Amino acid sequence: MTLPGQFLKTHGDPVTWCAAEFEEYLDCCDEVKDIFDALPKAARFAAANPAATPAEIAAYLRGGAR
Repeated sequence: MTLPGQFLKTHGDPVTWCAAEFEEYLDCCDEVKDIFDALPKAARFAAANPAATPAEIAAYLRGGAR
């Protein structure tokens, strides 16, 4: 996963970007937003399942475990 800040460092000034770079940057931003939106759900699952491993928490977030 590329973070938006890393993308900016790699691609430089957005004024010089092509349309594909803007789309890629927005995809990075969406991915980060999705992760931040999932954090409260992960925290609730981890609190309710103190023995859960990080892999189990990730699986829960992906819908693999309920």
